[in-house]
Amino acid sequence: VNKKDAFAAFGVVQQNERWSWSGISNDGGTVVLTLWQDQFRFRKDEKVHYWSTFGQANEVWVDDVGNRRRIEHIQFCIDNCDGKFRGISVYPKKALLPERVIERAVPLTKLLWTIDKFDASTGECSGHSLQGPSPFV
Repeated sequence: VNKKDAFAAFGVVQQNERWSWSGISNDGGTVVLTLWQDQFRFRKDEKVHYWSTFGQANEVWVDDVGNRRRIEHIQFCIDNCDGKFRGISVYPKKALLPERVIERAVPLTKLLWTIDKFDASTGECSGHSLQGPSPFV
């Protein structure tokens, strides 16, 4: 699935198909964030996925327009959605790492996520899935 279709699975249209990393539904009830799949950790005992962008070479993307917009969306999520959001797992093209180029996107329709920590100056954030089944099995 491409990124546009992954956002559409949640009823969200990206502001820009190329640089949008996040979006908000027209009614403001759903915030969607892209989450790099290789930044997940799954705790079997808790049945919870943890995800973080802290310490991930953020200087490369901190000033990107997509990150600036994502910062606004995360703040909206915290202020209006109790920090809850929907996620799209984006898989990087491994041959191009550390460059971040999307190979494919998967809407995580069975999981609801919450923001745990957020740095509004850089866009770095972390969160976890609310307890539920793993979408990766």
